[in-house]
Parts: sequence; C-alpha cells; structure tokens
Amino acid sequence: MDLQNLRIALFDALKPYGDEEGKLPRALIERLLRRFSEEKLQLHLGKVLQEVAGKTDSVDIKQFVNWVCEEPEDRPSDRSTFKKRFQKGTATLKKVQCFRTKEQSMLLGVSIAFLSTDFLAEVEYHFGKGADPDYHEINPVMLYGPKARGFGMECPRDKKMGSSYADALDAKHTGPASVMLSWTWQYSVRTVVTSLLRWCERSQLNPLRTYVWQCALCNNQFRVAEKRANHETEDFDTFRTVFESRVHSTGHILALLSPWHRPMYTTRIWCVFELWVACQSKDVKLEVILSEQAEAEFHQSLSADGVVSVWKALGRVQIQKAKASVPEDRANIMRLVEPDVTTDEEYWASEKVNKLNQVVVQRLQAWCAEAAAQFAERSLEESIAVKPKACANTSWLLMEVNDWHRAMALLVQGRQALERLGKKGTLEDAWLLKCMGNWHTDLGHYEEGMDHLKLAKEAMEASGASGTVEYARLLRTIGKSLIGQGHVEDAMAMLKLSQDAFIRAEATNTPNYAVCLRSIGFCFGELGDLSEAMLHYSEAKAVFEMTQSTGTPNYAGLLTDMGRCKLTERELDDAMELFQQSLHAFKMAGAEKSKNFADLLHFMGVCLFEQGNSSEALRYFSESKETFNRCHLNKTTNYAALLANIADCLEHQGMTEECEEMRKEATEIYKAANVAQEVLEHMSPLERRRQRVANSPQKGMTSALTFHMSESADQAPTL
Repeated sequence: MDLQNLRIALFDALKPYGDEEGKLPRALIERLLRRFSEEKLQLHLGKVLQEVAGKTDSVDIKQFVNWVCEEPEDRPSDRSTFKKRFQKGTATLKKVQCFRTKEQSMLLGVSIAFLSTDFLAEVEYHFGKGADPDYHEINPVMLYGPKARGFGMECPRDKKMGSSYADALDAKHTGPASVMLSWTWQYSVRTVVTSLLRWCERSQLNPLRTYVWQCALCNNQFRVAEKRANHETEDFDTFRTVFESRVHSTGHILALLSPWHRPMYTTRIWCVFELWVACQSKDVKLEVILSEQAEAEFHQSLSADGVVSVWKALGRVQIQKAKASVPEDRANIMRLVEPDVTTDEEYWASEKVNKLNQVVVQRLQAWCAEAAAQFAERSLEESIAVKPKACANTSWLLMEVNDWHRAMALLVQGRQALERLGKKGTLEDAWLLKCMGNWHTDLGHYEEGMDHLKLAKEAMEASGASGTVEYARLLRTIGKSLIGQGHVEDAMAMLKLSQDAFIRAEATNTPNYAVCLRSIGFCFGELGDLSEAMLHYSEAKAVFEMTQSTGTPNYAGLLTDMGRCKLTERELDDAMELFQQSLHAFKMAGAEKSKNFADLLHFMGVCLFEQGNSSEALRYFSESKETFNRCHLNKTTNYAALLANIADCLEHQGMTEECEEMRKEATEIYKAANVAQEVLEHMSPLERRRQRVANSPQKGMTSALTFHMSESADQAPTL
C-alpha cells in the first residue's frame, strides 16, 4: 500500500473519533502510538507526542495523518525507525481498525459494495470460480480458523486474538450498520449478496456507503466456536441487551425470503423472532426482500395458483416449530416471548406465542399483497405485458387485506389494457370479470356482482373454456353469490354444475375443489339436510389436508361451517369446540380481518346466547360487528344476519328500542340485496336452518359424523 492510500485509509479510520472541529484528544493519540510502538521506543514517546501535539489537549486529524504518512527524512534513527514501524503496523493491522471501541465493533456493518466485489472474489479464491457455498461452508474457512481475515488480530470487544470478519476489513469497507439483515445461514453466498445489491439499487442507495449488519460476518466467529467447544452458553440478560441494542441502533431490518414456495426463513427461530420484533417496534423499519429467483417464482405463482400458493407459503409460520443452530438461542428467544412458561406444550397453548405467529403472518401477507400490486401496477403503467390472471390474483390478494379501492383500480386497468389489445370478451377478460364480480359480491353489491359473473361465464363459454378449472371456479363463485342472496336451491344447482366441471377437468385433488365441496355442504345445511352437509364437509376436510392447505382461511371457514351444523342440532359444547378450533386456524392463517372471521365471531356469540350467556354473547357480537365495519363489509347479508341475532339478544334483555333499530337496519340490507322472501320472514340464519331441518325428511346427523381437527406435525394440539 502506498502512502497516499495509507493517508486516506487512516483519515477515514480516525474521523469517527474526532470532534466537530476534526480534532482528536491527546489521550487518544498517546494510546494509539503506544499500541504500535516497540517496547524499546517507549522512551521516545514523550518526544513524539511533543512533536505531534505540542502542549495542546487535542490535535487536528489531518495534521496527525500528515505526520504519520510523511516521507522519512534524515533524522535521529529512533524516530525514523518508530515512524517506519508505525506505518508497517498501521497497514498490517488494517489502519487502526483494531482501535475501535467495543460498542463500535458490536454495531459495525460491511458495505454492500464490498460484499458484491471483494467478498465474492474471496469466496472464489477459497472455493473455486463460480462457487456458491452457503455460510455454514464458508464459516470454518473464511470466518474463523487460520485462513480467516481476523486470525491473529486483536478483537476490539475483548482484546483477545481473533476478530470478526468485519473488524478485520479496511475502514473504507465498513461503517456503523444502517440496516440489519434477517436471514438464514442455509442461504448461498450469491443469494444473499445479489439480493442485497438489488435492494440497494432499487432503493437508490449508494452501495459504498450502505453498511449491513450480517451475523455471520459481524459476530466474532472465533468466540462462537470457542464457546461451542467449551459448552458455554450466553447469559440471558446479555443476550437480550445485545439483540435489542442492535435492532434499535440500525432501525431498519431486511428480511430475506428464499425460496418462495417454502422459504427457509420462516423455519428459523431467529428469523421469525427478528421479524416479530420489527413489527412490534414503531421506530424500526421492516422491508421484505426476495432473491432474483424467488421473485421470479413469486410472479409465476400469481399467474398460476395465485392466492392459495401465497397462503400456503406464508401460513406456515409457527415459532414453536422453528429451529436454531444453538439450542440455547431457542430457549432464550422463547423466554423473551413468553417468560412464564417452559415446556413445549405450554408454548403451544400460550396466547403470547400464538399472537407472535399471527403478527408475523399478517405482516408477511401485507407485504405480499403490496409487492404483487407494485409489480402489476408498474407493468401496466409501463405497458409491459402482465398476465390477466396475475392481475386478477393480485387484486384478490388486495381484497384479502381489505385494500378494496386499489383492487378494483387494478382490475379496471387490466381490462383497459385488454381492450387496447382487442381482447375484450376473451378468456383473459373473463378472469378479470370474475374477480370484479367477486369484488362486488364481497362488498354486498349482489346485482352488480352477478352482472359481471354472467359476463365472465359468457366469455368463458364462447372461448371454449367450459372444461377448465377456471370455469369450475367461476360456477362456484356464482353459487356463492346466490347463497348470499338466500337463493339456496339455485345456489345448489349451480354448485353441482361446478362440481361436475371440476370432475371433468380432473381437478378433484385441489384446494379449489375442497372449497366447492364446502359450499355444497353449506347449501345442504341451509336446506336442512345436516347429514349430507357433514358428509361434504368431511370430504372437503380430507382434500384440504391432502393438499396441505390447512393453513388457509378457507380451511378455518370449513371448521366454522361444521360448528354451525352442531349449533343447529343444539350440540352446543361440540359446536363451541369446533368454533375454538376455527378461531385458532384463522389466527394462524393471519386472517382475522375477513368476512369469514367476522362470521365465526358471530356464531360463537349465537352459541353463547343459546347457552344462556347473553352478556358474553353480546361481546362476541360486538367484536364481529367491528370486524365487518373494519373490513368495509357492512352492506353484506352476512352483516345483516349478525344484526338480526343481535336484535334477538337485545330483545331477550328487554332492550326493545335498540332491538327494533337493529332489525330495521338488517331489513334494509336484505332488501337492497334482493334476498329471497324466506330470508325477510326469518332473518336469523339459525332460525331458518332449524325450521328447514324440522321440515326435512332426514332430520339431523348420524352420531358417527363427529369431526375433530386432527393433530399433526403442521398443527397445534386441539384446543
């Protein structure tokens, strides 16, 4: 290294220690010179200090750097030797990098520019050209051991030999970490580095000045290896303090997901915990990033099975099952989340732990909808071809997170793009029309919804798509809309056509077919045949489980429907057990802001009312009402049914005036939806069901049809 580069590196290394005027304390200069001088030259240290600092208490950084890097001239041999030794020592020890304080070292980050160049080059040097090892593989080669950069270097944290990879780098490649990477060591080097570089470029950040804290590079792996060899564990309070200070000092967490369909990220306890901490902290920014391959898989999934693949990928988060390389880390993390329990069984039952899972799932889903929307909107704005099916599925995701306005805007943009291409009335147009119909139906605009669904049906039939899964799904959606209006017989006929279409398309082993079976079961229940209803629910449950879709809101809704059958039969304890299982499933799927979840709360309230607990029933009714309003679903017949049951409860408590107000509002919603006359005559869905059961030739269910949510490796124990 020449003197000019040494001058720059030394100035950069010393600058953080200077004051606002760019001056260093005399005591720091003395300490620095002692560090790099030989013992026999200590006698001359006073003279050197006098030359550098005079009698002042501070010295200008530039003045000191100029003195250090000045070309040797003829002068007393001791001073010349000292300066030569100082230059050599400074270069060898990475230009005073070892002079960092412990606190600075703990929060030191590595520049993304270095990672994308020199770091990858170093990986290739050790593993061969084009190599892409994971971090477990590079650890004993590059991060600790005789070949590691930090080998033989003093660690600023404990003054022992052997430092972190970051502490061993030149000052120009490191700085106070501005972002913390939440990731797993199983990722390959190139997956991590390219993802960080893509994020940096998209965020318009300078990779030379963007420093990332990455545990593999910034923790001292020499000490980690030593502790592991000595079977030592970290003190819990130290563990908590260090982690919290790191999160809050950076104030920015990047969560790296890869691969998309089954991200390793959600199976590692550190990752889930870091994501949760970021969600809980208002002063911490959280961003989710994907590798290039994972992003391509994500966009592809939107054009394929869309919503189901998204829910399946993100609905698996269960910190109780997440793993850690160091068992003590897992114990410490679980203790941070829930200090009052110790056993796995208690963790599964813990409300705090399950709340963590819910928060993480909801945050990932919100990010997912946002990322999909940005991709679709950007593509449409830039006239880049975006598949209409991806556009429809993205809108569906936005509806799942209750971003209704943005969902419809995207659908309108998608149809306008198709119209410009002369594809109005085509199969592609049908996908968008179907989604528009769903949008209107979900918000209670049943007539507008049916108009769009009929147009979609005509377009599919004209395109020769009546033998496809999409056509089967469309028929099911029409059936669902008819159910909402109370036209149960018409809905049943349409759903039977949907079932036949699924069979013709050889798609009976899909989650969508399970949803169709669930809807048919619901119609049987409404028509009073509870035995057939439970048979179809049983078949739907088996398909959900076979396709590993038990983490979806539709599966949770199925459990609600099964509970309603028990409620109709007045088997109230069994009904409440199924409702509790449904509640757990909804929370695990992060779907607490949905119509189906509001329905669950509604019928839990009905069950409590039937048990004679009116006050508790009203509490659940109130929560259901709040959920409907929060999701902008207060014009739906589901909401009207809730109001009718609230009215019954209020009437039971003698609150006649409030009761009449509720019934009046429910009647207005029902009439606006053009519901069947029977619905207006018997506004409570439970009352209608029981009357139909009483009039049905097959009354009730067989005793064998009692279902419980099975325990498996992917589910919590039955509540």
